[in-house]
Amino acid sequence: MHAIYTFLMQVPPELCTKELKQEASSQFETQYAPLCDENNWYQEMALVTKSGRVIQLCSSGDWRGRDSWYSVIRKIEQGKRWAWAWKFALECITTLCGMAHNVAYVEK
Repeated sequence: MHAIYTFLMQVPPELCTKELKQEASSQFETQYAPLCDENNWYQEMALVTKSGRVIQLCSSGDWRGRDSWYSVIRKIEQGKRWAWAWKFALECITTLCGMAHNVAYVEK
């Protein structure tokens, strides 16, 4: 079974793209990867900051097409990306917990 997981991380927004990628990867490796077992294979795909900046984490030309997630997010207006990412994360969690049918979303 394949799934999409989202993680909320505190990263310094002033970092350049390369540094943001390294920081997000480092945080994932130290905080979340230890919770996984040998069956939890993963691939980082994209990073969205509060400012709406989106960074591709999956290599271009990925053989499974996971690099396309970056393009999907880039099509969202920059000022709306963080709210979209937050809502997407919530949807992932509620789906995983089997609660998706009980959640009402309130648009601000």
